[in-house]
Amino acid sequence: MGFFDNKVVTVFNQSINGETGECVYFPTLLQNVDIVVKHSKTATKDGQQDADVVTLYVEDVENYKKPKEWENLEDAEKKQYFTFAPRKDFFVKDNCLDEYSGQSYEEMRARYDDCYIVESVSIYEDILPHMEIGGK
Repeated sequence: MGFFDNKVVTVFNQSINGETGECVYFPTLLQNVDIVVKHSKTATKDGQQDADVVTLYVEDVENYKKPKEWENLEDAEKKQYFTFAPRKDFFVKDNCLDEYSGQSYEEMRARYDDCYIVESVSIYEDILPHMEIGGK
């Protein structure tokens, strides 16, 4: 039994085709993760704005590759691994693999309440190896 909860997220890793310039996302289902969402409002000079901040806790780091390492993989290999590249990749709370057909972050955010862009990545390799992914 893992340390973290039994939630599921779908991670979408962005890749730009070097020849065509086309943006493609590689989805990966991560199970047994935990998500903590902090609902808050931020004050701007134009007024208040909702800004949910989320931390995704991932215990299974076996198929994780650092962003540059993942980007250098062939497309067939990219399907076997995942990464968390800040301000490029995003994740959705739940399994949405069956409903995904190439949508962008903006399109997925319009469809799902719990869709977050990756903002930060912290990797812990000591006593309890895990990752903490910050998102908005």
